Amino acid sequence: ENINRQLFTWNEYSTTCLFLIIGIGAPLRLLAFAQLGRNFTFQLAKPSGLTTTGVYRYVQHPGYTGQVLVLLANLAYLFRWDGVAGCWISQSLRARLDGWGLVCYGVAALIIMRKVSVRVQDEEEMLKKTFGEKWVRWHSATKRFVPGLI
Repeated sequence: ENINRQLFTWNEYSTTCLFLIIGIGAPLRLLAFAQLGRNFTFQLAKPSGLTTTGVYRYVQHPGYTGQVLVLLANLAYLFRWDGVAGCWISQSLRARLDGWGLVCYGVAALIIMRKVSVRVQDEEEMLKKTFGEKWVRWHSATKRFVPGLI
């Protein structure tokens, strides 16, 4: 009874969230991994070359853009009091939590953005030291996360 059945049917909300995850976020992240090839690592490591082709011709951090889309869409779709969490919480707790969902989502989104921001700063510092002027030119010619925007 705590579950919002609308979350588990095809509607505008579920379709939008799932499209962001399956249609944009995950493929973008996987494409970034594939185009980096051997230079992809989960830990910060100096790459053998600066990748500026493929999706990297348009955006500097497509993997993080994809990751953020997947995480935020998952939060919006699944991590709601009336979503998956509803399986484990009582109706009385859910009633007390009503109205706090957007606040919790905002806090989670800020934490995700901050973590990505710190990682990007560390990566960019390392890339600038490693590739110098070549990185500076590429960095000034492309956006970090979304082509033409940010």
